[in-house]
Amino acid sequence: MKVVPWTEAGGVQAKYTRQGALIDLSATLLHRGDVQVYQEPGNKPEKLKVKGRDIVYNYVDRPDVKPGFSYHYLTWYNEVQDAYYMLTTYGDRILTKEQLLKLAGAHGDRAVALS
Repeated sequence: MKVVPWTEAGGVQAKYTRQGALIDLSATLLHRGDVQVYQEPGNKPEKLKVKGRDIVYNYVDRPDVKPGFSYHYLTWYNEVQDAYYMLTTYGDRILTKEQLLKLAGAHGDRAVALS
């Protein structure tokens, strides 16, 4: 086995939890690579703009997991950071679509220490 030194981050993830509710924000650094996002057949993607940024909102029905079960999330690409973001919410108190979009808009172009 060869030891490989860790020289740069591949991504970060942050989770906020409160009384059974979770908000999850992850960023994957692309290092000038490509990203492909596979859409499951049950996904209902919707392309939106938030503060000038293209954001994809996904709503996913999963009755195969449990009747009435669904979840939603946002994804976007930040050109300055060359990073792909995903924001989701789950648990017993999930954010609405509007709340997710507001949170993504508040993130804006602020620099995030990813390396």
